[in-house]
Amino acid sequence: MHIPVTPAGAARMAHTGSPLAGDRDVAPAPVLIERGENAVLCTAGGARLIDFSANGGAGVTGHRHPVVISAMRAQLDRLVHVGAPFASTAQATSLADRLETLAPIAAPCSTAWATTGAEAVELAVTMARLATGRRAVLAFAGAWHGETGMARALSGVRTDTSSGGDAGARIQFLPFPHAATGAGLDDMRRSLQLLFRTRLAPQEVAAVVIECVQGEAGVLTASATLLHDVRALCDRHGIVLIVDESRTALARTGKLFALEHFDIEADLIVLADGLSDGLPLAAVIGRQPLVQTVQRQAVQRTMWGHAVAAAAAHAVLDVIHDDMLCSRAADLGRAWMNRMQDARRTQTAIADLRGLGAMRAVEFRRPSGEPDVLQARVVADAAIAAGVLVSLGGSDANVIRFQFPLTLSDDDLGDGIDRFVAAMNGAQA
Repeated sequence: MHIPVTPAGAARMAHTGSPLAGDRDVAPAPVLIERGENAVLCTAGGARLIDFSANGGAGVTGHRHPVVISAMRAQLDRLVHVGAPFASTAQATSLADRLETLAPIAAPCSTAWATTGAEAVELAVTMARLATGRRAVLAFAGAWHGETGMARALSGVRTDTSSGGDAGARIQFLPFPHAATGAGLDDMRRSLQLLFRTRLAPQEVAAVVIECVQGEAGVLTASATLLHDVRALCDRHGIVLIVDESRTALARTGKLFALEHFDIEADLIVLADGLSDGLPLAAVIGRQPLVQTVQRQAVQRTMWGHAVAAAAAHAVLDVIHDDMLCSRAADLGRAWMNRMQDARRTQTAIADLRGLGAMRAVEFRRPSGEPDVLQARVVADAAIAAGVLVSLGGSDANVIRFQFPLTLSDDDLGDGIDRFVAAMNGAQA
């Protein structure tokens, strides 16, 4: 069923969710959704929409997974929540233990709760600064770590409030090496050397914050060499390595944590969007001495470690394990790539197909090599009108992103890709 929207309305809908998009005078107008089931959404008007955005990356187990809903209901019957500064709950305590066991960090770990990914990133930076007594932080161009002051300041994108005010002080950016950015590893290394020669000493740096996959920048996967370089830098100078896995965990990239693809350890890992299938829960997992610097200072907030969200997170982890969703994510990504490679033969505007696991992207460029922003927008509009929910990304908004619910059926995957390809073939910029 086609969604009855005007071209202008579809353009606004396609534009939602990306702080990098270039046309900022168009206010987002999201699709009005009435209900959802697994990977299918229904609008208030009765149209059916296949969700290839996975609730902005948060929908690991789809919409209203019965195991997750059952866990939430059972917890609601016992206790909704109790304020973190005053008490803890069995659900939050056992979830922390479980995450610490699963985290790809060999050293003893602890967990600190937050409500959003932005809060968790800020909390991780606070841990690093308290533990090292340093202030400077290194981040990467194209990163997106959240909407609040410090998290936004750490995000390497141009926005009206990207400075983060005082929170932006002592933050320095490095180029993110990737073919899509035009920067290589040597560019990053030279920038780092210049920074240390002219702006600050390595001994002033508290933390490096990095994503294994930059989602908002257009699904750009870090190389193993980059991550190993960053780990070596941190080891050499006593710097804390913070890996923001808000978008990449749990299971989305084909591993429970994206870090597991690269054979390195972080000091602190940020979890958020997929942890509790959309409920407000985030966490920082990391080496005990770092996490405990905050815990000793009683930095707690009333809604952190929410009991119902923690119950949902337990259920999400159960479904990931029982239904082998890491393998499913890899299968979904391969199936998408095979189909899109066929479609690329007739689409000269497609410059790149990329991603990791069930986190994928199509990049559009003109024959001159310039970003084809208009074509990306028109294709996104057409896809949404055809009943497939996708989102725009990339620094020029010339990338269409796919983040599948990992419980997506083969039928819905095939139907959604067919609809997208048909919409793309029929779209004219």
